[in-house]
This record gives sequence, structure tokens and C-alpha cells, in this order.
Amino acid sequence: MYNLSRGMSLLGSGVAVLLACARTAQAASGTLEVDLVFPQNDTYAPAHIIPITFAFQNSDLAGYVQPSIAFTIIPYGNNTKAIANGNFEMTWTNFTDSNPFIQYGEALEGLNSEGTWALDWQLSVTNCSGPDNDLKFTTDTKMHRVVFTTKNGAKAPDVSAATAKDTCSNSQGFAFQITQTLDSGGKFDNGRPCAVLAETTPAPTPCGVKIDAAAAANVSASFTAKACAIETASWCPKVDGANQNAVLSSVVVGGIAFLAVVVGGLGFLAI
Repeated sequence: MYNLSRGMSLLGSGVAVLLACARTAQAASGTLEVDLVFPQNDTYAPAHIIPITFAFQNSDLAGYVQPSIAFTIIPYGNNTKAIANGNFEMTWTNFTDSNPFIQYGEALEGLNSEGTWALDWQLSVTNCSGPDNDLKFTTDTKMHRVVFTTKNGAKAPDVSAATAKDTCSNSQGFAFQITQTLDSGGKFDNGRPCAVLAETTPAPTPCGVKIDAAAAANVSASFTAKACAIETASWCPKVDGANQNAVLSSVVVGGIAFLAVVVGGLGFLAI
């Protein structure tokens, strides 16, 4: 005769096993890479606005590590004077919108003169380990520096050209191997599972990032619109003798993504 209580016990054990598997055996794994696409160790013409460009490859994995990026640009050899900086806490970023996911910051006016500059950037990601009921969270922080020059008569800053096949390998990057993801038990602010990172890291492959000329031009236009909307400058584009902030609406209409940048005064645009 079938023992009902034993059957229920087995069923309960099976459900417990299934629930445990559901918590631990997440499907997400693979290589996440974060690259500083622009600037590179190169020489550029001085410019009023220079986009600082980061790219996330396999970007759908980024939410599992709750990344943050910070950068500072200083005159090379002068650690006491910062001419530009950015800080991107990306816990709530929707990385699934595009792959690669591009994060922009900008240097406004500070690089509109000749000089040699150091861009220091820092990437932080979260790694988790341990059994589900006692997860350990650690922060893995990577730091890098790129030195570049601005000189009259040099080539114009060009984000798209930095991803061309003859220059893309000059970009800096960090890669992380995600072996699995675990249920964070609500301990992640974004509610996502957390990534378990391998101890060994793959070599970065920055040439996997391509940014076309039209996208780069749109970003430049959006930063120009934002800057000229905040404060009139002599270099702002003129239309029928008017400063660009008089025709700002046409820029916003041209790309709805610009709206958050211009109205919010944010230092980045993700496309």
C-alpha cells in the first residue's frame, strides 16, 4: 500500500531540491568586458567638448555585478588640479538596451588648449560567493591610466575612429569571467542575482566595440546642445544669428535620447 505520509515527505524533499536549484543554478555566465574606448594614448586637436567613452561588451551580464565607473582628467604631472571628472553608479542601469552598451562622459572646455593630460579611471564590480544562506559579497576594483596630448593642428577627437580596425586595439579594458549567478536574496539593490567571478581573468578584446560615425556625431551634438543651453559661449553654433539654445528644441526633436541629457544636465548619454 502506498504510504501517503512518505509520499508527501518525498514530494516535499523534491520541492526543496527544486527550489534550491532554482536559487543557485542561474543560466547567466560568460565574459563581461568594460573598455575605455576614447581617448587613447594619442594626440588630438584641442576641443571645447571631448566625449569620454566607455563600452560594456556582453552588456546583459553587467547587471549581475552592479558596476560603477569613475574618471578624472588632470594635467599630466599635476595631481592637484582636476579639469574634468565623472562618476557613474550604474546599479539601476538597463544594460539590455544595446550590446555593446556605451556610457559617455564629457570634458567641457578643459581640453581646449594644448597640453599633456592623464585620464585616471576606476571600475568597480561586485563578486559573490558562498552558500545561498550565507553569501559573501566583495568589491573588485580595477584602475587604469591613459596619457594623451592636445596639440594645435592634430587630428580632431573622433570616437568612431577610435573603434576602427587599425586603432581599436589601443583601447584599454578589463574582462571578467562570470561562472554562474546566485540568488542575492534581496541583498542586491537592483534585485538581480549576483555574479560569481572566476579567479583568472580573460584578456580584453576592445576591438569587439564599433561605434559608427553617425552615433558619434549625435553624441557630440547632444553635449554641445547641453553646454550651450546651460551657458552661452562664443563657440556655440549659430542659426540665423541666434545662439543654439534658441533652437534647442530642434536638437531634442532630432533624438529623444537627448532630452534627458539636456533637461537633466547629466554628464552622460547611453545609446
